[in-house]
Amino acid sequence: MMAHTHLERAAAYMKQGARPLERARYEWEFEAGSVEAVLDALRAYQNKDGGFGHGLEPDIRLKDSSVIATTTALQIMSDLQLDPEHPMVAEAIRYLLDVYDTGKQGWEIVPYHVDQAPHAPWWNYRDLYDGWGNPNLEIVGYLYEFPHGPLEFREKITEHAVQYMLERSPLNEFHELLCALRMIERMPDEDLAQVLPKVDEMVSSCVSTDSSQWKQYVLTPLQIVRDEDSRYFSQFQEYIQTNLKHLTSNQQADGAWHPVWSWGQHEEAWEEAKQEWKGLLTLDAIRSLKRFEAYWTA
Repeated sequence: MMAHTHLERAAAYMKQGARPLERARYEWEFEAGSVEAVLDALRAYQNKDGGFGHGLEPDIRLKDSSVIATTTALQIMSDLQLDPEHPMVAEAIRYLLDVYDTGKQGWEIVPYHVDQAPHAPWWNYRDLYDGWGNPNLEIVGYLYEFPHGPLEFREKITEHAVQYMLERSPLNEFHELLCALRMIERMPDEDLAQVLPKVDEMVSSCVSTDSSQWKQYVLTPLQIVRDEDSRYFSQFQEYIQTNLKHLTSNQQADGAWHPVWSWGQHEEAWEEAKQEWKGLLTLDAIRSLKRFEAYWTA
């Protein structure tokens, strides 16, 4: 198959099969679409409390706001380079400040009533959620990119994040690594210098370079190496071409990439979530294929 055909089929899927949000994001990134079109689609997921829900994170169908859905929205708003004073940004940060749990010195990733709506089993409510780094590290980063709230609070939670990375993180959980990577892109240099060796250690521990494992739910090089300017490009450069070939070989007949996981429950809701994930995964695949086109067309 000619190389460009992968992208053509993926683009066709984004136009026809992706939900409006991912379609608008695709058009903004690759077809000179508007920021406002993305925001119009994203706005449908924001609640009056400023947080986001309504299945923005497809594995959680809860309409009410959750911290994980709100950080998902902030990822999108960060990609759009929104002004910190944009109302959608300000309201999202206000929500996070409102639901901060002083007892946990952080945020609950999902609310206790998440079980009232269909969701993946790994999102069952756990009162003693032990993965502090996910999503707290990521939120620390957003408090610098979108600086709302008391500076004293930001300094205190940053100090807690640094100590967590230095003393408590197991350094082997890839969702936590993704949060840490978002944090270090945004935090001050003096704090970055303290945690960077630990993040480097996490990268070596969490990223799978064994192509035989890539059909499973693992973190691949392309998921952290976004382009040749990425911090970890040189570390994983030798795997990029193989990873891209794996990616193209797993494009499905409908032009999309499909999730490698399933819920094993709430089958009707899972089918809806699966469709939404296809758009998200296909958008990510298009990004990788375009940014590293010279590698997979060689």
